[in-house]
Formats: sequence, C-alpha cells, structure tokens
Amino acid sequence: MSNRVRMAGGANLRSACLAVLSCLLWVSSILGETTAPQKGIECIAHRGYWNEEIPENTVEAIKRAYDCGADWVETDFNLMPDGKMLCFHDPKTRDKTMKPPFHVPTLEEVLAVVPKDRHLQCEIKTYGDEYAAKFDAAVRAAGLTPSNIIVSCFKPDVLKDFKRKMPHYRTLWLIGFKGLRDSKQDANIDNLIAKAKEIGVFSMCPGANGAYDAKFSRADADKIRAAGFSFRFYGVNSSTKLAYAAELGAEAFTCNYFEKAFEWAEKKGIKLNPKKTK
Repeated sequence: MSNRVRMAGGANLRSACLAVLSCLLWVSSILGETTAPQKGIECIAHRGYWNEEIPENTVEAIKRAYDCGADWVETDFNLMPDGKMLCFHDPKTRDKTMKPPFHVPTLEEVLAVVPKDRHLQCEIKTYGDEYAAKFDAAVRAAGLTPSNIIVSCFKPDVLKDFKRKMPHYRTLWLIGFKGLRDSKQDANIDNLIAKAKEIGVFSMCPGANGAYDAKFSRADADKIRAAGFSFRFYGVNSSTKLAYAAELGAEAFTCNYFEKAFEWAEKKGIKLNPKKTK
C-alpha cells in the first residue's frame, strides 16, 4: 500500500472520530439541558411566619418560619438611643401587634434562632454611626457569617455607608413606588442602575405593587440583570403578583403568606425553591 493511500486512510479515520466525538458532545449537551434541575424562585418569609396569634417580627414568628421550611426570613432592625438593636417595623405596628406573652426581640435574640445553614434578610430601619459595627459583632457572636445575611434598606445613602464600613456583606436596595412611576421609564431605569452602582448593592428590589402599576416589564428586569444585579421583588402577597414576579424572572420575593405562596405556585405551575428540611 502506498504512503499516499495510508495517509488518506488515516485522515478519513481522524475525520470520522472527530465527527463521532462532536455528535456525542452535542447529545450530551442536549441531555444536560433537559435533565439539569431548573432553579426556582426563592420565597422569603416577610417578618417571619406570623398570624393573628403570633405577631410579626417576634422570635416565635421567625423560628416558626424556619421550622416550616423557609431558607430565608426578612426582618427589620432599629438602632435605639440606648444602643440596643431591636426588631420591629415601626412603632405603630409594634404597639398594635406586640402583646404579652410576646416581646420585641433584640438583634441577638433573632440571630440566635437562625440555623447555620439558613439565611436572614435584615432591613435597616433606624440607622446610626454605630449600627454597622454593632450589627457585624452580633452576627459573628451568633456563630453566623456575612454569607448568611443580606442587608436591605430603602435609603441609598444608608446602604452606601453600611457597605463602606462592612464591604463583606451583600446589600439590597428596596425601591419604592416613586422610584418607578416615571413617564420616561427607560431613562428612569438607567438612573436607578447608575445609583445602584454608586452605592455598591448586589440586588435591586422594587415593590411588586408599584412595579405592576408602573408597567415595569421583563425588558426592564433584563436590563437590571444585564447591568450585573440580582433582580428581586418585595411585597408579593397574592397569586397575581406571584405570576408577575415569575413573568419578570425574579430570583426571590418577600411574602406575608409563606405557606400560601407555595399553594399559589402549584396552582399556576410556578417553580419555587423547595422548602428546607431539618
């Protein structure tokens, strides 16, 4: 057999092998896309799992949320004049809902019931110069780390200051209705993104009601994600708003009705991240 024939045969064999390998890789990629588990939306128990018997933002409500399978719970913290950090949304709600035997918990009491493999979103309500240092010290004393925590707030300047002092924490900007009600929606989104970059947050989180009323679209949400931010919603408290959050591709949302959210999702065919087990 001539060298020319042997060379041609070798080339054909290599081509055939490459073709087979390419086909196998293609099939593997298709199977991977088909069988890989799809990530769902995270349901965050807003102020714990509360009802008429168990007030919001109590240790009992927060622990109940984790016991019922929540990976994330959202709470509110205030730096008081005496230096304590207390968990409540606002004085009016606190005074209306907080009845014996329940009490307004301290930051330390709340952190003590957070499982080490779960998470807590902490909204800054009343801020001060000592807030960041006190907060970080309490987190570490509880045996938790910044990876267990997201710090949120409506006020960009507060988030910017907290992030400057504690750069290892993730921060989330809660965007109120006024931030979205703008006739020049595209320009407004650009302004919000620019502000988010300035204050160094990892996530932009508008209110579901305000976004819905402002006709905030999937394209708007995609623009936020393209800028490098996580996109979330707060105040998803109905099946309609859950469907809206899913339509816009939200990664997570806060909800007053933790168990009901899973019922709504099942009826509408929306995938939520599964509940945690002990």
